[in-house]
Amino acid sequence: MSQDQTLNPPGPKHSSAVLIVDTEFHEYERVQQATEDLDVVLYWARSANEAIEILESARIDLVIADWEIEGLNAVRLASRIKAEPRWRAIHTIVMAEPRRLEEQVRAMEAGADDFLAKPIHPILLRERIRVGLRMRAIQDKNSEYEQRQTILAAAVTFAHKINNPLCAILGNATLIKEELADLDESQLTSILREQIQTIEDEATRIAQVVKQFQDVKKPILKSYMGRAQMIELPGRNE
Repeated sequence: MSQDQTLNPPGPKHSSAVLIVDTEFHEYERVQQATEDLDVVLYWARSANEAIEILESARIDLVIADWEIEGLNAVRLASRIKAEPRWRAIHTIVMAEPRRLEEQVRAMEAGADDFLAKPIHPILLRERIRVGLRMRAIQDKNSEYEQRQTILAAAVTFAHKINNPLCAILGNATLIKEELADLDESQLTSILREQIQTIEDEATRIAQVVKQFQDVKKPILKSYMGRAQMIELPGRNE
């Protein structure tokens, strides 16, 4: 594979994306060989600035950064990644020469998830990547579960809070209609009757929506008005 083909790879979505941050192309090739049998797409950045640009434009699951890179070093890059809520779940591996224990400690303190001493054995590199991607997948599942639970809690709260005043509106609308039934047509305009009927109809529609919220078991989000999202409610939606 030529060097140009490694930048921002196109094509179908893979299950995982790995970003290698290193000034030397041979480190990219090392990772490429180690992940040949894994379902991943590889990105390569020569500097910390290039790495940030890729992180801004692509969903990256795992970053492998050499200790000495142009711009930020690997420790500061790891710190930057972990400081961003949208990138915090990215599994970050720092590579360095096995000179001092202090380097490993600094990398971990900055938020790096793993540390590999160079030169790295291909089998060890492959297994560390596999473990890192597995941990990222677990984090994604946990995050999705927490998001769904939050949405479900919001739906239950909404239904609970609105149900009591809604029942009061419907109850009073029924009582008013019963009182009005005893009045002569001359005492009551048709417009007032229509207004009361409209109140009852709209309150009934709200009651139906509350019931739909109460029936939500597994919240599903759908697009609404372009960028916004709504919960897909069970039953008929208008």
